[in-house]
Amino acid sequence: IYGQGENYLNNFFDFSKSLDGNFGTVSTLSNGNVISASWTDDGNLVTQIYDTYGSLINQQSIFSNGGPLENFDINDTGSYNKYPGASFRADISIISDDKYLISWTDQEKNYAKIFDSNNNLLHEYISENLDYTSNRFSSVPLDDGSILFSSYDMGYDYIESGIGNGNLRIIKMSDDLDTVISSEIIETVHNHVGTFQDMSKLSNGNV
Repeated sequence: IYGQGENYLNNFFDFSKSLDGNFGTVSTLSNGNVISASWTDDGNLVTQIYDTYGSLINQQSIFSNGGPLENFDINDTGSYNKYPGASFRADISIISDDKYLISWTDQEKNYAKIFDSNNNLLHEYISENLDYTSNRFSSVPLDDGSILFSSYDMGYDYIESGIGNGNLRIIKMSDDLDTVISSEIIETVHNHVGTFQDMSKLSNGNV
């Protein structure tokens, strides 16, 4: 990660920091602190907060799925989709009052957690067991305070066919992750083209 500019105390900063882990994601709070989330080789999802000078403020493991990275065969790209429990890049969204949300999947359930700027857990969501395989659980905060999630349902046998179809699904939840407001399939896609879908909110509020 790299930081360069002026923080909220009007102090200039310029740093670079190498992150450990796999499938890393980074985002920035309004005070300039940097949040990262990445997977360790033994299957832990670790979050870290760095200040504007690159110093580590806080680090914690927020989830463990038992080391699926050891199952991956680098010579077989299909192995990333063959093993239940395999996890991929977590998603970080900055929400109101400098809170942030991390969402991810282990291909068996979808997960989301909301933390404050000091890495204290505020809210949590864990789905029921999925009747489909999910490769990513993306999130974006909406203007009405709710949170929109998206996932790609991979319903296929990759080992036999190598090709599968699925549904692009969106789920709208309350800001405390306690209530599912709506859930719908918005598109059926083919040949797993939606595997690594993502979302962004435009300036007009559209997603």
